Amino acid sequence: MSKITEAIDKITEEVNKSNDHAIQYIGEVLVDTLTDATAEKILVSGKTLAGAYDQMFEAARKIQKGGKAGFSPDEGMKIAEKYFGITEKDKLPGARITSIATDPAPAPSQGMNINLMDLL
Repeated sequence: MSKITEAIDKITEEVNKSNDHAIQYIGEVLVDTLTDATAEKILVSGKTLAGAYDQMFEAARKIQKGGKAGFSPDEGMKIAEKYFGITEKDKLPGARITSIATDPAPAPSQGMNINLMDLL
């Protein structure tokens, strides 16, 4: 059995045992972006989706103000990646786990230079 198949089985088993939507989301994202390198890190004994979620909860607790805290799904997945030891090098190019959070903001538009005749 390949490492990717083993990782999918491990994730699927934990997701099926949980009715927590956050754990299900973490599992879905990890399965969608599996490589041999990420699979090996997910298969480390003692590393679980629930453990990754606990790390997210702990990070939110540290930034809370007035009893409220939050971060984007990509920021949360960065925390999950760190928990599992997943690096950018391990992931597929363009993997969605942190693609939004790490993309620089687009430069402001300087206007468009379009000749209407080109569109006809």
